[in-house]
Amino acid sequence: MDATMSVISRLEELCEEVRGIEAKGQSVDAKALLKVLEDLIDQKAPDHDFKLAGYSHDLEHDRNVSVEMFRAIITSGQSAMRAAMLLNGGAAIAMLAFVGKLVELDVNAASHIANAILLFACGALAVAGAGSFTYVSQYFYQAVYIEPSKKHSWVQYCGVGFHAAAIVGVLTSYGLFGWGAWLTSAGVDLIRL
Repeated sequence: MDATMSVISRLEELCEEVRGIEAKGQSVDAKALLKVLEDLIDQKAPDHDFKLAGYSHDLEHDRNVSVEMFRAIITSGQSAMRAAMLLNGGAAIAMLAFVGKLVELDVNAASHIANAILLFACGALAVAGAGSFTYVSQYFYQAVYIEPSKKHSWVQYCGVGFHAAAIVGVLTSYGLFGWGAWLTSAGVDLIRL
């Protein structure tokens, strides 16, 4: 930028000199003016196309990094939702098979297990809701991407809100699984053989 600034400042000085000569009623020597302009051209200002290509490369790199980070976030979120669904759904199915036999042994323990099944089912429902919230949040994020003027508007805030709701849904699912596992443990402890 220094070479460009020195060329610009030299051109400004040249303009002032020409104005001063004109104010005195004198004429400007065309050969001398051409010589000064040729000297300025020879200073070789930085290649703007090269700099522009560098900026373009940097922007493309930053964009690619952002896209890959976004993909990693989406993949991690999907893995968390799958894990929560498998935990809660698998536990509910396993407990259904277990509770049938347990009713014959101890009704009180079966009641604990039935409550645990309800928690596991609610956990599966919470993670399914999180998947829906993820879809809706992506809709709003895409709207902001397509029309950048919507950035920092209600559209972006809706995207963030649904994103947060999806996270809360997954965390709730894990919490319900933990609570259900605790109830299952308490029910098993009640079994008297």
